[in-house]
Amino acid sequence: MKGILGSSSPPMVLLFMAFAVLVMLPEASAKRWLVGDNMGWTSNVNYSSWTKGKHFYNGDWLFFVYDRKQMNILEVNKKDYETCNSDYLLHNWTTGAGRDDVPLSVTRNYYFISGNGFCSRGMKLAINVENLPPPPKGDNSEIVDALALTPAIAEAPTPAPPPVEIGVLTLSP
Repeated sequence: MKGILGSSSPPMVLLFMAFAVLVMLPEASAKRWLVGDNMGWTSNVNYSSWTKGKHFYNGDWLFFVYDRKQMNILEVNKKDYETCNSDYLLHNWTTGAGRDDVPLSVTRNYYFISGNGFCSRGMKLAINVENLPPPPKGDNSEIVDALALTPAIAEAPTPAPPPVEIGVLTLSP
């Protein structure tokens, strides 16, 4: 490694270290949640229990799998969620395929119901979408913090070579 970095300038070394730290950071990626897990979007699932212990983050997706001939995915406000009213939709996410993705692209509360009487039989889902929390200390964040606080390194002047002693030349007869 000395051969690679030993002859490099200080800014290049700093750039290499920053790149190495970024490669080691854990990747934050969106999650695609299968609503109701293997049961899907149906009247046989307690969705309040399903959401317990789960954290939904901005950028995640909800994946609804359901009987496309009977059920649908309707986004409503909190009041309509509580009363199972589908008269004032915020959005109808139903495409008719029975497999629909809903992007969670805003940090807020989301409320979903299924119409046709299914909401009153339990087909309703309320979730809170949060911003992704910062990475916990103890991972590579200390290194990133240290690199962020490190002042830019100025190019150091090349030191003069050490003096070379020249001996006295003696000639023998």
